[in-house]
Amino acid sequence: SRPDKMQAKVIEDKVVAKERKKEFEISRISRFRYRTRYFTDSGIIGSKEFVAENYQRF
Repeated sequence: SRPDKMQAKVIEDKVVAKERKKEFEISRISRFRYRTRYFTDSGIIGSKEFVAENYQRF
């Protein structure tokens, strides 16, 4: 196995079947969850002082 050789990623059949059944539409609830997840994963929420103190952890 060569570490410089990239492997193609494959989506599982059950995931494709589930999404095909929903016609690949994202519900409002799912869309909200995704937005909230990525927002909170990538930012610090709080006062200017709180953000300044905790920014150093990243």
